[in-house]
Amino acid sequence: MTTNYKTVRLFSKLKKRVGNYFFQKELLNNKSIRKRRIINFTDAKNIGVLYSFSDEEEYKIVNEYIKKWQDENKKVQSIGFFNSKRMPHYFIQKLSCDLITKANYNWYGKPISKFVEPFISEPFDILVDFSLENNFTLQYISGLSQSGFKIGSFDSGNSDYYDLMFKNNETTDLRDYIHQILYYLNSLNN
Repeated sequence: MTTNYKTVRLFSKLKKRVGNYFFQKELLNNKSIRKRRIINFTDAKNIGVLYSFSDEEEYKIVNEYIKKWQDENKKVQSIGFFNSKRMPHYFIQKLSCDLITKANYNWYGKPISKFVEPFISEPFDILVDFSLENNFTLQYISGLSQSGFKIGSFDSGNSDYYDLMFKNNETTDLRDYIHQILYYLNSLNN
């Protein structure tokens, strides 16, 4: 039992190292291409959203905001992450909303779905990752994204690919976290 646990931990560390190696390599190539710019939420016309969810309530919260922004004539594209091999029954497939499951990334976490590359190449005014916890697959997307302004959760390792980070903890509620981000985005002056 202990040997099996050690093997799993060792393999997990190996996956993380290999994933970070390839990610850092791609990030170096990407830095010279991206044009950073700060933009407030009111002026943003094209928004990319990344999020992970574990239940229907979290899914509904994020999609409530996406719908609201689309009603305000903002172009919104999103990629959700659900840690299962199957899509949840409540996920609604839409043209502007894609989902990554375990079937959509390789053994070390790199996303391999056909919709990822166009999302990364899209020069969003704002790209926001609403994930409350670090998610390597979504960080891969946000790190390589051509978005002008990238926002995500605070972590010392995230400073390479987020322009603005927000701190959260185990008690942070998703809705409160989104409100916090939007409050500051609406307060920014270009």
